[in-house]
Amino acid sequence: MKNKLLLIIGCAVIALSAIFLILYLENSGLFAKPYNPPGALTTEIKLSDLGSASELNGNIAVVSVFADDKQGKWSDSKEDAEKISNIFGYTKLATDWLTEKAKGYGISLNFVTAGNNDSDLCYRASFDEVCIDIEKSKKKSIPLQWEYINNNIDSEKLKEQYNCEQVIYLCFFNPEEESSSTAYTVSFYNKVLEYPYEVCMIPYIYSATQISPAVIAHEMLHLFGAPDLYGCDLYDMNYGTTDDYVAYCEKNHKNEIMYTTFARDENGNKYKVFDSITNDLTDITAYYVGWTDNVPPEVEKFGLVHSQHEYYKQNKRHNS
Repeated sequence: MKNKLLLIIGCAVIALSAIFLILYLENSGLFAKPYNPPGALTTEIKLSDLGSASELNGNIAVVSVFADDKQGKWSDSKEDAEKISNIFGYTKLATDWLTEKAKGYGISLNFVTAGNNDSDLCYRASFDEVCIDIEKSKKKSIPLQWEYINNNIDSEKLKEQYNCEQVIYLCFFNPEEESSSTAYTVSFYNKVLEYPYEVCMIPYIYSATQISPAVIAHEMLHLFGAPDLYGCDLYDMNYGTTDDYVAYCEKNHKNEIMYTTFARDENGNKYKVFDSITNDLTDITAYYVGWTDNVPPEVEKFGLVHSQHEYYKQNKRHNS
């Protein structure tokens, strides 16, 4: 009887140990199924309307909105005046860099930007919410900012005044404390939004770093279709990128601006550059912003969703 009881207890201990081991291994990711991003279920994006940032060519007006929110405000202090001055300078560096990169693909590109607070491309706003928020980034919905643009910025007048076909909107925030959320964009990707305005939401300081010309250029490229190359497609907004593709980019696109906004020293240490942009813009990003119709081999190799510009251009040709 005693031996039988010990046998039962022993079996129970072994069974419980096995269960705990399986749970541990499952949580460790060993048995996890490969993530299949939602975007990978389709091969193309069929949008005939790409919003206020349709094609990265021609004349483009850049509206800068310096906005207060629940995380911080812009004051009249010398410190904030310097930050705003930096932003004007960084935006100009970003647009000059994009214009130069476009030339390499035979694209004519010209931006008009705000150079100071008195510019009719510069606005001040206040929003009664936390604007730099990861959930807003996931939902790609910013109703307060859209309504502000709709009610306060005469976009059609700006396009006529500056002879621009497109207008993009950069909202800059000044959090009192470093925000864990990062800059993000709200753009036409695989669906038409409630409003046509495509917007970059950019805090001055975030995630142990701060804004730079490369950050602004990176976010602006998102508005025209460029995907992040540093992370997989978790929320069906990044052309079906996978962990395998991110690993490929780590090896082949290490200095690509959609992979990193940092520079690296000879030891591989990352650092920010504030007086120029030292990153590359490679064929994969050129393809996704519509600068080239040549589909890079990696798109097919990794099963990425095709550029939204492919269908958009076909539709334009069909209707012209």
